[in-house]
Amino acid sequence: MYITFGEKKNMKMTRKELILKATENGKVVGLGFIKRSTGKLRTGAFRRGVVKGITGEGLKFRPSEYDLITLYDMNAKGYRNVPLDSLVYVKGLGKIWEISEDEIGYQIVEKSKV
Repeated sequence: MYITFGEKKNMKMTRKELILKATENGKVVGLGFIKRSTGKLRTGAFRRGVVKGITGEGLKFRPSEYDLITLYDMNAKGYRNVPLDSLVYVKGLGKIWEISEDEIGYQIVEKSKV
């Protein structure tokens, strides 16, 4: 799916790029994804750039090596690693995108405006 953001037209976005764009400048984004540990759908409101609770120690692993993105969960009030490979939907920038996967790859489809 080709997604349009401002002047950039016909630009194919990855799941990570879509989340990064939707959460820039501290914006909150709604996400739905399948948890790796239980296989259940998890939904929530997430954002980047939160510095609350940061000790400076850092993580013991690189989330990008496991296809994860670290975001702050506004409901649970803590950091969560969101698996990019199991995203179901993204609500942000006034729109809803559904992510569907098949044997070839994945497709991001703009469903509606919020």
